[in-house]
Amino acid sequence: MSKSFYVSSIALLLVLATLGCGESEVPPEEVYDPANYEGTVDTNLPPGAQAKQTALKEVFGLIQHEFIEVEDVSNLTVGIEFVETEDQFLEGTLSLRSWEFNGAPTGDDVPVVMTFEDESAEDGKRTVERVYKVSGGPGRHTISREP
Repeated sequence: MSKSFYVSSIALLLVLATLGCGESEVPPEEVYDPANYEGTVDTNLPPGAQAKQTALKEVFGLIQHEFIEVEDVSNLTVGIEFVETEDQFLEGTLSLRSWEFNGAPTGDDVPVVMTFEDESAEDGKRTVERVYKVSGGPGRHTISREP
């Protein structure tokens, strides 16, 4: 057999091998969508309650998706002061994994359920319920929490 036959055969095998080696598609349920990991503002609530949820969503979005340090959040939001330190927010965990609203706000109280990455937990996560106080008027909110 000739040298060109061997070269052609190897080339053909390489082409056939690479046809099946393309990028595999990620199943749709595994594609990262930030909306699957954060709460949704309830548009059926009165405007004031929606504003409180929106302020909290903005703060959590910066921490969760933009990896902004907790202490820097107030500097990066317009009209929102987040009164919590990194240690208070994380409570010994690594990061905020997901969160959602846990019912409608009651006055200034906005309830949430939060899931954090936690190396010490058997399944690697810790879920907690918190109530944040979102006070202030239109365009200006202070977000805090009782320890």
